[in-house]
Amino acid sequence: MRIDKKALHLALASLDSDVIDLYDSESVEGASYVAASNLVSEAGDRIDDYANFLRSYLENGNPDVMSTITAVTNTDWAYDNETSTIFSTVIAKILEGIEFYRGKKHT
Repeated sequence: MRIDKKALHLALASLDSDVIDLYDSESVEGASYVAASNLVSEAGDRIDDYANFLRSYLENGNPDVMSTITAVTNTDWAYDNETSTIFSTVIAKILEGIEFYRGKKHT
């Protein structure tokens, strides 16, 4: 599975710590859904690769997911336990959003 970091950067720009308050759950949730919508558009037919990549963090704690998303969002997701917990929530919300927006794209 090859992840295009430029596409990921464009899709996840809403999660940049300069853009959102990580400790405002509504802001994080909204930014996560925006990221999901963007990712469905950017990834196109490869959306399953991106979803599987993100899912690997929730299922196995894949450190490549956090390091890649840290690099493309200018956010230190490993800063502390609270931020890492927020990261897990963000990934879960992005995956929910991917399923939602993928369905919208085909209707």
